[in-house]
Amino acid sequence: MRRFVPLVLFLALAAPLVGQSPAMPHTPPPADSPLAPLAFLAGDWEGDAWMIMGPEGRTAVRQREWVRWMAGGTVLAIQGVGRLASDSSRVVHDAFATIALGNDRRTVSFRAQTMHGQLDPTFRIVPNGFDWEMVDPRTKMQIHYEMRLDAQGRWVEKGFRTGPTGERIQFFEMTLKRK
Repeated sequence: MRRFVPLVLFLALAAPLVGQSPAMPHTPPPADSPLAPLAFLAGDWEGDAWMIMGPEGRTAVRQREWVRWMAGGTVLAIQGVGRLASDSSRVVHDAFATIALGNDRRTVSFRAQTMHGQLDPTFRIVPNGFDWEMVDPRTKMQIHYEMRLDAQGRWVEKGFRTGPTGERIQFFEMTLKRK
């Protein structure tokens, strides 16, 4: 019976902790890391977006992005969810991406998983943001995204596809504020 009492006491005290998520570490990369220019992204973001969705045309979306530093500042994890502005129960964009430091501590990779599959685009860090591009696996068109932090501290990202004569045609834009 004496052994049973400490076990019951332990379980009673531990019960409120069940279901709580652990504190998320947010260790940014060191200043000399190739990932350091992206340190500003960590946090929770929300705002309006629009995208062209096939025959539906331009569609208004409410977008949220959660960005966390992981693995001691060697990985930036990004989760994004977009819901129709007119029907918040309908998810039209759901993706998870990582921007990670390579084993050589100099290269950076970008990988994403979306509702439609895995993406391994080319990636480049630029002042106040990054660019990424690839051939869209569904449409077989070249697409290019530009993410920038604007003068108001907002996350502005635009998506373009290459048209039949080589022109860039915008099909996506989001403007998010840090929450």
